[in-house]
Amino acid sequence: MVNLIQAVRDHWVHILVPMGFFIGYYLDKKSDEKLTTFRNKSMLFKRSSIPKSRSCLYFVLSWLLYLKKYIVELEKVQRSTPKKIKGTET
Repeated sequence: MVNLIQAVRDHWVHILVPMGFFIGYYLDKKSDEKLTTFRNKSMLFKRSSIPKSRSCLYFVLSWLLYLKKYIVELEKVQRSTPKKIKGTET
């Protein structure tokens, strides 16, 4: 018993620092768990329940619309740029 008390007295830093780390880690995980359950119940973070197949379809359609806009803009730029005729230099 005396040897244990003497060991703790001599090496308290080596015992308390890791113990404090693990206690802090545990408390942090508990806090994150509480915040996650609150977020799941909060109206601010609720999502509409769209099936995955529909959400994937919406993603593909939005990507296609983006590409269409990009192609239209590219065609406008190509039409507005004067074409050079071979053999003539300015």
